[in-house]
Amino acid sequence: DHLATAEVLDVENQCWRPCRPMRTERTYFGSEVSHSRLYLFGGQNLEYKALCETECFDCLRGEWMAGADLNVPRRNCASARLDGRIYALGGFDGTQILSHVEAFDPRMKNWMPLEPMTTPRSSAAATTYGGRLWVLGGTSGSRLRTSERYDPRAGKWEAMRSDMIEVRSAGRASNCLDRLYTLGGTDQNQSVHSSLECYNPEAGGSWIFR
Repeated sequence: DHLATAEVLDVENQCWRPCRPMRTERTYFGSEVSHSRLYLFGGQNLEYKALCETECFDCLRGEWMAGADLNVPRRNCASARLDGRIYALGGFDGTQILSHVEAFDPRMKNWMPLEPMTTPRSSAAATTYGGRLWVLGGTSGSRLRTSERYDPRAGKWEAMRSDMIEVRSAGRASNCLDRLYTLGGTDQNQSVHSSLECYNPEAGGSWIFR
């Protein structure tokens, strides 16, 4: 079953407690936080349909609200936040794997289509690094080790020359202490990774294991 339930971590007391359920039962959705609000978008419902719906949890009021719909329905999309905007990247619309990208501006409260990625990707990882938006791995029919980055000032995507060491779908990415990391995920044989890779710009933009 798909769930609409939600829980919040009480950091002070180190315990989870329930909060109000989402408006829509869903799985495989994107999520990001902006200005004390948690945004959920896309995903898949009980009928296995890719969704356009966005909803927002106001962390101060403890209430869910409807948000602006995505322009393209998608599940298994990557997501990230950069310069105040929330990005929905790629995914699967029920028919095809997407290169489509759109950004949500919380002030304007709408989703805006952007330049598509160079490669269609579903179940990719995304994060920010060096003032740019990075998307790594995922699947495009076969699982990927490639990555690309988006420059919001130029509005352009750039495919990276150096591939990750391992193929990664449904992995995660993050930045820490001015380094870009990717970890976990699955390979072509459905084996689950425990490895961690670090992007090293000083070594010509290569990936190394950590």
